[in-house]
Amino acid sequence: MATLEKIRSKSVLLIVVIGVALLAFIVGDALTNGQNLFGDPTTVAKVDGEKIDVTEFQRKLEERSQQNQNSQRQMDDQALTEQVLNEMIMEKLLNSAIEKLGISASSEQLRKHMFENFQNQDVAMLVQQMNAVGMNAQTPAEAHDMIFNPKKYGLSESQVGGLQAAWIGMENAAKEQIKLRTYANLMQNTFKANDLDKKALHDDINISYNIKLAYKPYGQIDEGKYPVSDEELKAEYAKIKEEYKLNEPTKSIQFISVSIAPSDADIKASKELARDVVASLKEKNDISKDLKANGVISNHKVLRAKDITGATKAFVTSAPIDSVSIVREDINGFTVVKVGKKSEEVDSIQLNLVNVVGDKLPAKVLASLNSGISLDSIQNVYKDSVMVQKEMWQQLITAQGRAMIDKNQVDTLLNAGSNYFEFMKQPQGAVLVQVIKKNAPVAVYEYEEASYTLAPSNATINAEREKLEKFIAENSTAAKFVENASKAGYAKVPYLVNASTPAIGSAQMYQPNSRPVVKWAVLDANVGEVSEIFESLDGTRPQLYVAAVEAEFDSYLPFNYSTVKSSLERTVRNAKVAEEMAKTIAAKKTVDEIAEALGVTVSERTVEFGNPNKMGDAETLGKVVTTAAGKPVVVVKGKNGIYAFEVVSTTDNKLEFDDSKYEQQYAGKHRPDYEKIFKGNKNIENNILKFYGGK
Repeated sequence: MATLEKIRSKSVLLIVVIGVALLAFIVGDALTNGQNLFGDPTTVAKVDGEKIDVTEFQRKLEERSQQNQNSQRQMDDQALTEQVLNEMIMEKLLNSAIEKLGISASSEQLRKHMFENFQNQDVAMLVQQMNAVGMNAQTPAEAHDMIFNPKKYGLSESQVGGLQAAWIGMENAAKEQIKLRTYANLMQNTFKANDLDKKALHDDINISYNIKLAYKPYGQIDEGKYPVSDEELKAEYAKIKEEYKLNEPTKSIQFISVSIAPSDADIKASKELARDVVASLKEKNDISKDLKANGVISNHKVLRAKDITGATKAFVTSAPIDSVSIVREDINGFTVVKVGKKSEEVDSIQLNLVNVVGDKLPAKVLASLNSGISLDSIQNVYKDSVMVQKEMWQQLITAQGRAMIDKNQVDTLLNAGSNYFEFMKQPQGAVLVQVIKKNAPVAVYEYEEASYTLAPSNATINAEREKLEKFIAENSTAAKFVENASKAGYAKVPYLVNASTPAIGSAQMYQPNSRPVVKWAVLDANVGEVSEIFESLDGTRPQLYVAAVEAEFDSYLPFNYSTVKSSLERTVRNAKVAEEMAKTIAAKKTVDEIAEALGVTVSERTVEFGNPNKMGDAETLGKVVTTAAGKPVVVVKGKNGIYAFEVVSTTDNKLEFDDSKYEQQYAGKHRPDYEKIFKGNKNIENNILKFYGGK
């Protein structure tokens, strides 16, 4: 009983201890994974409440990353993350639209896609795999019958179980493709020109307006002479507020990037290293382990004269053997060369190749060829047992050096006569070769090349970091950060960032490894805060980043945001100047009088409504085409200047009506923003930064 009482008396304390421990575990786990304690730990985004799971996203990202690595024009990995998510969001939106319209794949569409679509690589590959294991199916239809009626072909269910699952998977994927294609065709045919549209495009360029024009740009306006009040800015902002609508919560930041170049000490050390490399190459044909440890890379080169460039070519082709020289030394490092031997070598030969299958047949084919039978006849006689390659050039020396061919094989080719001979043989067959032509020998140079890429040392990086840390310590608020950055020698750049921002910068060039700055600003920072230093130490020019959050916006950029304000001020000032100009010419009756009053020259122009670039101002062009010839002068206060014109005459260009031409023009002029259409007012929640915010 006493023991039981003790347990009872301490039960409250035990509950509290256990509760605290559990809370610490849960919070710790949430913080470790960078996820909201009460949020969904596996949802990378939501589209109108429908989740995109992080596992599926990760699978697609890995696929695209692999494709990106193999691409000739690689995309920034930071941008790729956002692109993959946007594609998955669009997929959800498309599937939702398809479902609402009730679009489905018919059995006939599915049959054609699986059995008659020669572009269906998945089915073709499956058929190949079946043939490779002895299931000799000639067509997709036969493969399908074999997979789902195995007894008919003497097969067991266990032999085709995996194939059945694969086929069903391909059918499901095909159904989605068919539905998507049907919907895409429907959308494409929705946005097409009707007869009135096409006639309007024809009429827009068929009538030309011959005008006399006086134009004076507003130019650089004295801000002191034309002040702009907040009331005026707000009034102008109200007219165009929708232009500044935001798709998601956004923060305004000021960003500093410090690109670290090698210091004078680093450059001096590089020069000393270059001299050490020269000494090492003079003593032996290689560089020491210590030099390699310092980043010097050594390569033995064997190149034709035409493949050597610049200062290296000038030195290698003229200096004596064993000469050593620094052929390049600059802010990027150095290159040291030691001259080796020069030789004259055949760099390419032309061959006839005959691949022969089997163990005994090659000898028979070889005898036939050397008896004078042509290659075409050999192919006809032996059919699939031989494969012929005529007049093929084989490079022995390329722009990268000697080809990866065994020296004995090269010697055999170079010393061969005009007959065919057995070049390679294996139990499965042989390669028969005839040398047709050998190029004349060319100069080939051998040399040792040692190169070093100069990057800032750790000491240089640390010095820049300490300087930036000092600036942050002294300017720990966004206001001070903005006020004093330039004084401290730092160039600050404004950016708007949100959950959909891939990294700092633009699509043309994102700052490397700057995604963590976006994550900090969007998820962790409050207005007025300054970040710690973020690093991008890859490459030869490391960078340090720091940012300050100036403001955050939910729905719209406000009228007093820097870029919005400057645009509004320019519009309001232009309107004031336009009004002033209009008063000075109010009493003038002709274009010539107005031009004289404005101090400009009259020009004569021919314009069409369908060619807005000829005028440069849409409002003025609209007034031109609605003004009859001979009417009084029209004055337009344009966006960038004041226009005064009179329509002298109009010309009917008598253009033929080409239906297909104007249909194409309409398609080019009216390209719908499908992404905007699909998104509409749907609620899209982007949690990507919680999972992929960089390191």
